[in-house]
Amino acid sequence: MASSKAVTEDVVVADRPGASSTDIAEITSEAWSDNISVVIQTGGATRWSNQMVNPNRTQRFLYKGGRFSQVADLPLVPSSEPDTLSDFLRFCQEEYPADHTALILWNHGGGPFGYGNDSIYNGALSLCDIRTALSDVYTPDMDNPPYDIIGFDACLMSSIEVTHALEGFGRFYCLSEESEPGDGWDYAPVLQAMTDDPAMSPASVAQKIADSYTDFYMREDINQSLLEWDVTFSVIDAEKAAELYDAYAALCQAQLQDAAGDLSVLAEIGRCSEKATRFAGANSHVFNMVDLGNYMDYLSDSYPEECGRVRDLVREAVLYHRENGGLGDSTGISVYVPGTVKDIYGLAYFLDYVYDISEDDSISALYYYKQAGCLNEELQKHLAQLTKKEPKVLDVSEFRAFSTSEPEFDEEGFLIPVSEELQSLLVNYELEAGKYDEAKHTVTYYGREACLSLDGEGYLASSFDGTWICLGGEPLYVEVVSTSPNATDYRAHVYYNEEEAYLEITCDRDTDEMRVTGIRKVPDDTSPDVNFLSSTRSNEEVAYGAKIAPIYVRTDFSTNTTENIKGKTITFLERTPLRRELLPAGYYLHTAVIMDPRGDSYYSRVIGANIQHGGISGWAADPRFIGSDY
Repeated sequence: MASSKAVTEDVVVADRPGASSTDIAEITSEAWSDNISVVIQTGGATRWSNQMVNPNRTQRFLYKGGRFSQVADLPLVPSSEPDTLSDFLRFCQEEYPADHTALILWNHGGGPFGYGNDSIYNGALSLCDIRTALSDVYTPDMDNPPYDIIGFDACLMSSIEVTHALEGFGRFYCLSEESEPGDGWDYAPVLQAMTDDPAMSPASVAQKIADSYTDFYMREDINQSLLEWDVTFSVIDAEKAAELYDAYAALCQAQLQDAAGDLSVLAEIGRCSEKATRFAGANSHVFNMVDLGNYMDYLSDSYPEECGRVRDLVREAVLYHRENGGLGDSTGISVYVPGTVKDIYGLAYFLDYVYDISEDDSISALYYYKQAGCLNEELQKHLAQLTKKEPKVLDVSEFRAFSTSEPEFDEEGFLIPVSEELQSLLVNYELEAGKYDEAKHTVTYYGREACLSLDGEGYLASSFDGTWICLGGEPLYVEVVSTSPNATDYRAHVYYNEEEAYLEITCDRDTDEMRVTGIRKVPDDTSPDVNFLSSTRSNEEVAYGAKIAPIYVRTDFSTNTTENIKGKTITFLERTPLRRELLPAGYYLHTAVIMDPRGDSYYSRVIGANIQHGGISGWAADPRFIGSDY
């Protein structure tokens, strides 16, 4: 049943341009070659900024020879059902046969976690659903697939899981690793190129899609001083992508066998994937998509043969790749690797992947092992087919002991001893900082920073100098999204024009220069059916004149309560500074936070220090407080 609030007898036209309606306008902007037929099916939206589209019906339109006409008017059906897609594909096959065909799926995307968000029926298509819909109409055939091109004008879809699901149905895939801006593809230049050259090959069309998309956002960046779209686009060879999936599964099988006797293998997966280019911005901890080629570069010292094979196939499968902004290290195709579990949503997506999405037992077992620190009975049976080793269970006693280790101090800050065994199992480490108000007995936390390092002499050392990321002079509550040799990505919890959101920030590690890469609204996690797919395409440009206020976390030790606190509101202007500045004067509490292979956190002794105009000083353990423990 559709929502009674969404579907009415009336046709309500949106009061502002919609992204899909804008794309339809691009498609119908010129009279293209008579050889080109564009068939469109609409649905899944409560209103359209287009007079012809009725949100209460499932409609089909044909654009050919400069004429846009409705060719079917059907009762409203869920766009998130496989039968809806297969019925449309069958209609196109029967009514509009062609020598060359392309299937473009437009909406939100979540890589392995599916595609599409039906705003009326609150559903999405899984990769299995998409394959079911295609299989209902066609027989998969790698040598002679039904489509020359399958493309997703949607976020995060250039992944080996997506290409695996599409095997046998397309010759080339046109996909984006990163979240797409709301405007999506630029269709007019592609149709113009096909009109100018009717003999254009499918590979050339695919390349034109990639170029027009990337060029559009490069052109949009010219006058932006603080925002630059980070976009990437790939043309994938279907046959090589199938080999790539198998090669990655073989690597995971080798890692699984080794991990049974050495749990540091699981930590290395975490360390290497954390360094690799990550996607989905503020929601990356839920989707956990990392660039596959980049990930292999970090992992190759331990698995040179397997990683070399995967890396070679990435080069062969990604026929064409463009990127813009801060994605220079991306190689064109991603893979899901579970990371730090920051909330229940990351855990839910992980379980969905292991039990319902992954089609390779070794990948499922390896990922489960990493996140659980052990294997269940079913996965132990799979491991027993590969090795006689009895799988070890992660012992977290060394992590727990970290909370009682006595810190030492030098001119740079503090050092905490870390055993060799603990070092081998560490995945990540960050500094948490907050200002203590002795009169009120409260701590206002500013989040976490990546300013800790292993010094090679058995210590976890701090390089914190008392400065923090500030917008317009106001400290932000920041969390580290990812850290690579070139850049650190953050998300800052804010109110954006009074709506809760995440400000996305990238910092160049060489120059320390920072830039805003967008604002992303926080998904409504009060809903029992919270859908992160609907927020993948919600990355917006930060508008000049917008009101931005930091959201801090404050703990009241008198009442043992924690709440969010709104900071000072900043009007975001072209010259609003974004940089590290010394925190306001006062007494600050710090803890080193370390993470095990599962992504669980452990806290050091609480360490206090004073920040004054001259900097930070007076480092000492503060016995009045204890860090949290898992």
